[in-house]
Formats: sequence, C-alpha cells, structure tokens
Amino acid sequence: MAWGAIPSLGLARADLGLDQSRLRRSLKVGLLVGALVLLPLFLLIIVPGVSGSDTATSRLTDASVGGLIYETAVRIPLGTALFEELLFRGLLYGAFLRVSGHRGAILGSSAVFGVWHVRPTHELLTETGTLTAEWAMGLAIAGVVVATFAGGLLFGWLRYKTGHVAGGIVAHGLINSLSATAAYPI
Repeated sequence: MAWGAIPSLGLARADLGLDQSRLRRSLKVGLLVGALVLLPLFLLIIVPGVSGSDTATSRLTDASVGGLIYETAVRIPLGTALFEELLFRGLLYGAFLRVSGHRGAILGSSAVFGVWHVRPTHELLTETGTLTAEWAMGLAIAGVVVATFAGGLLFGWLRYKTGHVAGGIVAHGLINSLSATAAYPI
C-alpha cells in the first residue's frame, strides 16, 4: 500500500488532494488567496488610523507575545489548519467526490466543516461569558456555522482548482492566524 492511499475507501493520493505533481501550484494559489482575503483585515488591524482606533500591534504590549507567537506560528497552522484541511478537503472531500462530483464534494465537506465548529464556539462563548442569553448564543453559533461554511467553500474551491490540499492549508492558516492576532489583545 502506498502512503497516502486508503484502499478500504478506494481513495488514492489524488482523491485525498495529495498528488505531489499539484503541490507547487496549490501552494502558490493558497498564498495568493490568503493574501487577498487578509489584505482588508490587515489594513484594519495593523495600519494606524485606518480603523480609527489603536492597532493590534500597539495593544500587544499588555498581552503575552510569546503566547500569541505560539498560537499563530504553531498551534493554528499545524493543529488547526493542517488537521482540518487534511480531514475536510482531503479525506471528506475525496469521499464526497466518489458519490457526488466536485460540486457535491465542495458543498458536503463545507457543510460538515460548518457544523464541526458548533461545539468549540459554544465552549468559547460559555468559557468567556461573552453571551449569556440562549437566543444570543444560538445566533452567534449560527453565524459561526455560516461563516465557516463560507470558508469551507473557499478552501473547497482551492482544493478543486489546484487538485491539492496545500493551498487550503496555507490560506486557512494565514486567515486564522491573522484573525487570532486581531482578536488576541481584545
């Protein structure tokens, strides 16, 4: 059995988005998409005066810079983006592809990706005490499901266009890391 194949599911490397010949292009497209998505966010949180408030970097003086570096350079790219892209745009996309084609694979893996975020969102909101009313928590969770479904569509499109999961891993890691940087001081 070749590494990257799952014979019991009938999925080969290409089905899992791990075809080596598509890696380089996928990385380039993932970097480009990540940069395009991040540019407006970057301007709002980093460039003084654009958002009309302090920048994230100026607020970091009171925050744990070491914790932020670990989160954005290690945990998010490796523990979240890599894992989720291999699972959702690799294995799950490949399984959906077998029964429903690329459109179904993108939609199906994105829907499961959205639902996947219900529990961590509920836990975060509960831990922080951000929302106490059930209706507000439900609305916030629904918003996260919709937003992560949309992110799944973007990452699924990257997987479809490049034939590899690497672009999604890069874009996902960049987007989540900069978003965490923006939210960290708050």
